[in-house]
Amino acid sequence: MLDRISMIFCSLLILVLALACSKPSNNSDSNPPMAQPTLHSQDSIANLPLTYATFLSQILQPRCLHCHNPQGTDSDAAQVLLFPYATLLKHKSWFPENIEQSKLIKMITRTDEYRMPPPEDGAPLSNEEIQFIRQWLLAGHPE
Repeated sequence: MLDRISMIFCSLLILVLALACSKPSNNSDSNPPMAQPTLHSQDSIANLPLTYATFLSQILQPRCLHCHNPQGTDSDAAQVLLFPYATLLKHKSWFPENIEQSKLIKMITRTDEYRMPPPEDGAPLSNEEIQFIRQWLLAGHPE
């Protein structure tokens, strides 16, 4: 019984240390942290925390940060940085009171060649991903 409790305690300690080490820095030139919440094939983004960490790990990292980063090859996209959180908040036009007026919502719901992500970079965001972003904005875009 004591061995089982020791094993559980060690596992929890490792998890806490791993989470503490993955906290994003305030340096906008640094790479984004590895994803904290992760989806499994049967999960839905709607079941994950409504936070920037989820937005970052589930949408921004896989779909956006390859262009929207300081080292990106697309100079226009590199001007719109999405990491870290404090840098994202500088895009004031993304956070109006009426979220349907959000430039972010407008860009990801476009159906022409100017949508984000652009057609050459793959499929548009799913309805579920767009709904997550809307809910995140409505919730006050929590970190």
